[in-house]
Amino acid sequence: MEEDQQGAENEEEVKYSHLIVELINAFGELGGFNEWLRVFTYCAQDPKTNEYTLIPFKMMLIMLTNISTIYNYLNKSFVATLMPKIKDAIARRYKYITNKEIPR
Repeated sequence: MEEDQQGAENEEEVKYSHLIVELINAFGELGGFNEWLRVFTYCAQDPKTNEYTLIPFKMMLIMLTNISTIYNYLNKSFVATLMPKIKDAIARRYKYITNKEIPR
């Protein structure tokens, strides 16, 4: 009886994993990851003041939470191309963080 319950739980977990992978694939096929990178790496410089406009820090944290949630489901070769771009964006964002953006 307990083995049957364990088997059913494992089957549900596998179905859930397949569903998550299908949703992630659909997101990617619709250009979702390209848009993530576009927003994540957004940087504009005001020609008059030379100040940079970057993604708001809170939005970056939300996006990082989303990425970390699906990380284990992503193709490893895709991760190898995605993560360096995200790391560069994070480093640039920290370089230009303002005092009022730092949580206290």
